Amino acid sequence: MNSLQELYAALEFDCIVEKIKGYAASPLGSELVEKLLPLSSKEDVEIVLTQVSEMRALLNFDDPFPIDGIYDIREAIAQASHEGSMLPVKTLVEVTSTLAASRQVKHYLKARTDKYPQLCKLVPSLHNFRLIERAIDNAIDRTTSEIRDDATAELKAIRSRLRHAREKLRQQLMSIVEQYQNFLQEPIVTLREGRMVVPLKEEFKGRVPGLILGHSSSGATLFVEPMEVLEHNNHIRELEIEEQHEIERILRKLTAQIREQQVEIEESIRALAYVDLIYAKARFAQELGAQQPRLDEHQLRIVQGKHPLLLLKSSDSGKVVPLDLEMGKD
Repeated sequence: MNSLQELYAALEFDCIVEKIKGYAASPLGSELVEKLLPLSSKEDVEIVLTQVSEMRALLNFDDPFPIDGIYDIREAIAQASHEGSMLPVKTLVEVTSTLAASRQVKHYLKARTDKYPQLCKLVPSLHNFRLIERAIDNAIDRTTSEIRDDATAELKAIRSRLRHAREKLRQQLMSIVEQYQNFLQEPIVTLREGRMVVPLKEEFKGRVPGLILGHSSSGATLFVEPMEVLEHNNHIRELEIEEQHEIERILRKLTAQIREQQVEIEESIRALAYVDLIYAKARFAQELGAQQPRLDEHQLRIVQGKHPLLLLKSSDSGKVVPLDLEMGKD
């Protein structure tokens, strides 16, 4: 352990970092908090202090800050960079949520340039991806993470045919259930290997002509696909394959749109992470009731200072003994 590491350990700097980490709104911000180290440049310190001070004012006195919905989509964007790649639905939902956060934070800060000049210097690195957002939202229902029926006209037509085919098959099978109900464990239609079957009692094996697709764990029930619905089940399977191919085409198209703006998206991710870092620091400072220090390169003066970790551990800040300290005064 070198002298700086010993100093950080003595100051319990890692404990402070861990506390700040808990205030981050996203994994991206949390990761930046973990990498925090004290700054040595007065200019850098002044910039950071001003950023945190502006964020505190924003949180205390302004409209709610739109920093929710940020995911770590870096790996997804890297995957999307490959020609012909296809991001899954859930990942695309996370991507559009994060891109929306970039747009919303940009819009929020841009409208308040005079109030938060330091924070607004981050605006050029935050981009608007409204076209990608709309494309994803038009294709995917965010609440269910499912491809919408009307994502494309082709998908809508395929799913309509599927619904009609499944209903026709269900009615056909219910007729078979009624015909053979004395041989069945239950008068129901169920699924095995994606195909509709009836639950035949094992002792009546062969009474319902068809293919055995499985059996219950006890072996008392055989799951039979009646021969008379075999062709209809095959037709449904063909439609399901068509549906899957159309879904994959949609997902590849959406992924290609992301690939086209990879550079801007990656820049926005970095900017959102840094905004979240400032946000975490500001929330931590609020929790402590911390005051912004005035910087002096030649003198250190603490008046009624309290150890932040002791403040966090104590239910009554009045019980934490304050400290006065002066160093470097001529």
